[in-house]
Amino acid sequence: MLSAGLSLEQFEDAARAAFIQAAMAQARLGNSRINQSAVAAITGLSRPQVRKYLKKGDEEPMAPAGRLGQILDAWQRNPEYWCGKSGPGELPIRGGAGSFESLVKKYGRDVSYKALLAELQKLKYVRAGRTWIELTRKGRKHFEPRELQQIAAGLAFAVKRNSAEQADLGVFTAEAIYSTPSLKSRLLIKKRLMQSTKAFAADIKATGDAEARRSGATNDRMSRTSILVITMGSKGEEE
Repeated sequence: MLSAGLSLEQFEDAARAAFIQAAMAQARLGNSRINQSAVAAITGLSRPQVRKYLKKGDEEPMAPAGRLGQILDAWQRNPEYWCGKSGPGELPIRGGAGSFESLVKKYGRDVSYKALLAELQKLKYVRAGRTWIELTRKGRKHFEPRELQQIAAGLAFAVKRNSAEQADLGVFTAEAIYSTPSLKSRLLIKKRLMQSTKAFAADIKATGDAEARRSGATNDRMSRTSILVITMGSKGEEE
């Protein structure tokens, strides 16, 4: 999440949304309407807070931007930082109005322009020389990270379980780096990921059943291992 440029504020928003979504799934009435009192009881929110969230969900507002998102958005929306009418252009790093330093002072709150510059370069949102800075193609595409919705969905998956169950939650990470394929090949890779995840689950089931037989377990209790795969791909662009 940090490597994707998400802020703590955005993570908290995704976690809150995921928790409420999981509660809503348990609190639907027979007619599929959401029992707001049940959601309030499960989450600890008040009924007005639940109603406010449901109304917010219907309106589908933009998620709050972190500092990096605010800088990129302001750069692309505020004509003060454009090259004439051609849109956002190259900025002097330091200086008065129209500089990257002034952009950060206006929209970056209490973070220094040097710190934000380093992070934007690390995430490949900008390209910088000794005295200038400009947006990369990746930076121009960035207004609000799509990862936020993916994280909310992932967290909802993690918490949407019977509240009586004692969850043994583990986190495992891995990364694959490979030559950039074509669009058709990337679709095949996604299909392979889905197939591999299902095969992984089947392998865990087989191992669990075998270990249960080997240990001579005689009770009827069942265990569950849930697998969540979140992919964050890079298209390998030079910037």
